[in-house]
Amino acid sequence: MARVLILVLLLASLANPSVAYLNVFISPTEVMKLLGIDAELFYVREGVVNTYALNFVVMVPPNMSDLQFSWQSLTKQPLPYVLSVKYNTEGALLPPQMNISSAGVIPTSVQTFRLRLLCTGLEATQTEVQLHLNVSTHNKLHNNTSVKIRRNKICQKGMNRKFQLNSSNNPIKASTPIPKICINYPKDATECRHTFGRLWGGG
Repeated sequence: MARVLILVLLLASLANPSVAYLNVFISPTEVMKLLGIDAELFYVREGVVNTYALNFVVMVPPNMSDLQFSWQSLTKQPLPYVLSVKYNTEGALLPPQMNISSAGVIPTSVQTFRLRLLCTGLEATQTEVQLHLNVSTHNKLHNNTSVKIRRNKICQKGMNRKFQLNSSNNPIKASTPIPKICINYPKDATECRHTFGRLWGGG
């Protein structure tokens, strides 16, 4: 988990300003709650999709039901979006709820929306949840953007709705310590990847 996260945090900062039109990310507060480190994690930064971050499936612990996502349109033109949620319907998870409409326009200032995942309490299992975001643009300089953010929600048998909501904002302690190398986005990305490889046995 730690080796993937470090690479995600590094590459999330690499973007080309010439295509800047959209940011989608989770705040340091949210990353701390999920992973136990203080850092932003971008899924789309200035219009560039971070495929490394999107390939990383984040575990959502039983005591956390509300997930916060931040976004911002960097253009002066309306930026239409469509949001949908896909999940396993075997009975462990109630239908996910969002506090925004499934279609609309991305705000031009940084705003946050919520995805709520509540377990039924009927069984102990993990359920994959996928948040699909499609963004359209009529500007020839910008391509339409589609991202799929993946979460694995852990459910415990017997957990009730009240307990899940009351515990949702409590931060968790990461089960695996995260080395600080590369988290601060060094200028030399290649050097950082080599260091990453030496630490974790990669290339």
